[in-house]
Amino acid sequence: MISQRYHGLIRLHFLLKQAGNVALFWALVWFLRLTYYGSDLMPVNYLWLSFLVPAAAFVELWSRDERLRSLGGLSRGAVRSITQREILFALVAIFGAIVMSKDDRLSRLFLGMYFVSSSAWISWMNLVGYRRMHRMLYGRRGGAGLANTVVLAPPREIERDGAL
Repeated sequence: MISQRYHGLIRLHFLLKQAGNVALFWALVWFLRLTYYGSDLMPVNYLWLSFLVPAAAFVELWSRDERLRSLGGLSRGAVRSITQREILFALVAIFGAIVMSKDDRLSRLFLGMYFVSSSAWISWMNLVGYRRMHRMLYGRRGGAGLANTVVLAPPREIERDGAL
């Protein structure tokens, strides 16, 4: 049960982070279309790009050391390092694809705004959102989700997963 909870929390955090990233992506596309570019900005040109960042995030998570997939129990420095790595993967995916495809239909203003806002979203989700999600689901300090649990594990494992 603990293992399922542990892996479920990793998956839920990943899905929420990517759903927010995709929502942010399309909100920026439509914001720029309605306010700045008008009909010159064609949302259909951005469809392929909207799948690229979640794919890069999946590759990053899959290639990360398994013990670092959960942000629970990690120091702030380790979480920042993971956040920088996630942002770097997204940056390389976006700009690498643009350079390789030589697509001139994509707005550079959009790409800059998206990269800055996406970086802020990823940072917030890793540094604050993960802990809030955990507290909301499993409760702390008398929360509704508070459950008594007995953990049988070596002390170093309990220390590592102390936030769970």
